[in-house]
Amino acid sequence: MKVASSEQYRNSTCTFAIGTIPHPRTLTTLTGGKERVNVSWVRQEAHRNPWLEAISKGLLCSKVSSNSRVTNFKQAVADRFKTRYTLWLTAEADIPSDLEWQFGFRIPKALDETHMASVTKSEEKQKQGNVEVDDAARSERADASGIDTRLKKPWPQPRLEDTPNVKELAPHERQTRERALLEHAKKVVAFKRSTVETRLRASLEAWSLADMEAWKFARAFLARRSRERIEWEKEESKYTGGSGSEKGRSSWNRWKDSRQRK
Repeated sequence: MKVASSEQYRNSTCTFAIGTIPHPRTLTTLTGGKERVNVSWVRQEAHRNPWLEAISKGLLCSKVSSNSRVTNFKQAVADRFKTRYTLWLTAEADIPSDLEWQFGFRIPKALDETHMASVTKSEEKQKQGNVEVDDAARSERADASGIDTRLKKPWPQPRLEDTPNVKELAPHERQTRERALLEHAKKVVAFKRSTVETRLRASLEAWSLADMEAWKFARAFLARRSRERIEWEKEESKYTGGSGSEKGRSSWNRWKDSRQRK
C-alpha cells in the first residue's frame, strides 16, 4: 500500500485521504515558530484563511472567495459518497479510538509501537554521543590551554519565544520544537476562562473565519460519526453475537464460526 503526504486535497476515488485541520491559533503558532503573538502582528503579518486556501489550491483558482471554499470543503467532508474515502481530523484532538471501524480493517499497532520505540532509542543514543563528544573536546582544549573547565552555575535558560532563529535546526530538533509548540497551542485552544491567550485566540478566529468554520465543521462531523457508531453498536448488541456484545472480548472474532463440542 502506497502512502504519500500532500499539501493539497485531491478529489479522487482512487485514494483514501486523511486530512488534519489545525485551529487558526495552532497554525499561527507552528508557522510562526513562537508561542506568543500580538494583535498588531496578526493585522500586519498574518494571512487570512491560509490553510483553506492552501489545500484547495489545486481545485479552485485564486479568485474564488473564502465562502465558496468553505462550501466545497464541507462537501468534501460530509458528502455521503466522499465519506467512503476521506477522513478529516483536528490537529488538537487525540487520534480517535475507532479508526479501525472507520477504515474497516485492523491497524497493526505493534509495528507502529516498535517503530516509535526504535526512533526514541536512536534519539537518546545520538544525544548521549553528542554529550560524550563535547566532553572529550572540552577536555582536550583544557589540556592544551590549561584553562579550568569545572562546571559552573548555569545561567537561566531563555524562554522558547525569546530565542532568536539564528541557525537552522536539525530535523530531530525541529520535531522537538514543533511538538512543544503544538502542546502549547492545544492548551490555548482548550482554555475556557478569559485570559490574554483566549482574547488573542478570538482575534485569530475572527481574522480567519473560513479556516475557523472548516475546523468547527470537521470536528462536529467526526463527533457525529463516532456517535452514530455508538448508537449502531447499541442496536447490534441486542442480538446474539452482534457488535457491542463482546464485553471485553475481541470484536474481530464475532463473525468466526465456532462449534463447541460437548
